[in-house]
Amino acid sequence: MGLCSNCISEVLDKLTPNDIYLLHELKERTTAQLGDTRQGILERLSKVMSVFQLQQALIRMELLGLIGKQRYGKTMHYYITDSGLLVLEILSSR
Repeated sequence: MGLCSNCISEVLDKLTPNDIYLLHELKERTTAQLGDTRQGILERLSKVMSVFQLQQALIRMELLGLIGKQRYGKTMHYYITDSGLLVLEILSSR
């Protein structure tokens, strides 16, 4: 499901710095088949956010449709969606 331009501008105004860190991290780690685990994300972002902040950012970004998740075995992998890539592209042009 894509986002309309009005929706994207509303989303951009509500993003926190932690949300943006998470989107950038997932953009670097998302491949065609696999994203990244929560533990892997936390290890790389532990200097900028706590476990609680990461959990909040994951939930917010998933509810907005900017990231997705898929289970591989017992592990949940998070990946950036096309809408998330669009939001990052707009942020980089600002």
